[in-house]
Amino acid sequence: MEKSLLLLLAALMTAVGTMAQDIYLGTLENASTGYEYKIYKNGTEIDHRWNSNPDYNYYLEDMIAAEDGNVYYLNHFQNTSGTEMNHWTDVRKVGESSAIYNCPTGEGIVLTGLAYENGDIYASGSFHSTDGRDYGYITKNGEVFYQNSENGYDCKMMGITVVNGDVFTCGGEAANEGSGGEDYSYVTVWKNDVEIGNAYVYGQYSYGYDITLYNGYLYICGKVKQNGVWKGALWQLSADADYSTNNMTLIGTVSDNESECKHLCQDASNIYVSYMVYGEETGVYKFTIYPEYYFSKYFTYSAPSASWGNIVANNHGVYTTANGGGIYWLNGQEVSVSYTPKSIRKIAVACKSSETVYDLPFEDHFENGETYWDDWYTYDYNTQNGYYTAYWDRIDYSGDDDYAAWHRWGCSNGNQGADLVSPKIRIPADYNATLSFFTKVWDLQSMPAHGSRIYITTEDYEPFAGSEIWDMNDHIDDMSEDSWKHFSVDLTEYKGQTIQLIFYYYGECAHAWIVDDVEIYGVYDGVKEEGESVALSVMPNPANDVIRVNGVNGTEEVNIVNTLGQVVKTARLSDGESLNISDLSAGVYMLRSENSAQVVKFTVK
Repeated sequence: MEKSLLLLLAALMTAVGTMAQDIYLGTLENASTGYEYKIYKNGTEIDHRWNSNPDYNYYLEDMIAAEDGNVYYLNHFQNTSGTEMNHWTDVRKVGESSAIYNCPTGEGIVLTGLAYENGDIYASGSFHSTDGRDYGYITKNGEVFYQNSENGYDCKMMGITVVNGDVFTCGGEAANEGSGGEDYSYVTVWKNDVEIGNAYVYGQYSYGYDITLYNGYLYICGKVKQNGVWKGALWQLSADADYSTNNMTLIGTVSDNESECKHLCQDASNIYVSYMVYGEETGVYKFTIYPEYYFSKYFTYSAPSASWGNIVANNHGVYTTANGGGIYWLNGQEVSVSYTPKSIRKIAVACKSSETVYDLPFEDHFENGETYWDDWYTYDYNTQNGYYTAYWDRIDYSGDDDYAAWHRWGCSNGNQGADLVSPKIRIPADYNATLSFFTKVWDLQSMPAHGSRIYITTEDYEPFAGSEIWDMNDHIDDMSEDSWKHFSVDLTEYKGQTIQLIFYYYGECAHAWIVDDVEIYGVYDGVKEEGESVALSVMPNPANDVIRVNGVNGTEEVNIVNTLGQVVKTARLSDGESLNISDLSAGVYMLRSENSAQVVKFTVK
């Protein structure tokens, strides 16, 4: 086969792959010798903690997939034959036989929450002192970070999240008001070792189990007792709250009685909360942030014990587990696994960078089931003055099932930068390549001068790397508020190289950048063998004003046909020539080459 034909075949083949991801499931099992746990990776058992003495129990309290590519978990050990003091917890890493951090010296320590930031591992929990009280307890890399309790109060720290070195924890405080009063407990939130808010209502019980930070606000899930009935609940509190002036806001409760919310996670626009109704059902509530606040039941599912499990989110969607059975759920759909543990309680999803290299034509429209989104990578720059959790994500921005990549405004009181990095794309040495994409900006007038740019790197991606190839500010006069605009960028200088695109966002408390229909296509500039043809293609696709037609032989007639089979446009074109289609209505069309009888489908937006 001639070299030119080999290159042609390579140009017409697009590699198909998804970013490798490992599913870790943690179980709790009641064996003859007491409680024990196991950890499975993609259905294969990789760790098992148990003791032959029936007086000892092992528990898996939390498990996270960290940014360093490792999976960490909390190992809680209990001597049931002794006093309540006989608990201790250590931090372990999947794949290592011994603990990486042992709990500080002392008994009665139970750590239940785990967080990771910049190489440091934090854990939250409590210890039961010899004075009969519970004290909140935070560790950092196995050492005491702080402990907290007010005089006369019991204190438990449960959920934990860490942002820019600040540790936010939630839990509860409890006390007896003395003669004529009643015992009560209430959700409390701490920033490091300082209480910044609580949900205290006289005579009302509440507990907080998990916490996250989103765009300057802390969200806390738990339960509240209203009119003598427990209900799962979600609270909101400013991350900059001052205890003397700020109280937590109850923003939603589960509609079912006798329920609680145990864990939460988030994506670009929503908070997801796992809930349970005692003895009846388990499921997920969704708190929508954009375009408006709305707390609603996302989906429900049955579980053998109808009790809480865990919840995480990534590019694939929302994963949940429940305390029972050999299944977990992805976006509300059951996913069977190849084993039947007695109780799946924890889940972690570790995603690894794809090594797939894509050939031309490369295109990603970010639609469900028709995307390589899993192979894109995001990196957030620490440029903000305040707290953020906004990031590049794929969402149904317009609510019409047309998905796009977007980065919402990235701060509450500061700034944020972030890269959206494509997988690797190979450009043949004898093809002139062009980048095509659609974009729009929300709150265009607030976009800073360095707010939206595109870079290319020919090396493995590193933050701050790459050469700039496009700047929104050069085209600002062509843009209109929240309206799609198409752009093309010549990539001829990258012939024969493997590249990655970097969509760089920078926000100053305002604009959002939306990108869709990213394509790189090439026009063959080599010498064709006699009788050889290049496959017909239309770029961009979808299109709105102009298309570029590749693969015609010499100069030939092409026809555009609608879905009724009617010819709506005819033109004579040379290979790589553009054709104005602004007079066509939105819809699906076929472009037909009369000489080669090739046909290609394209869409007009």
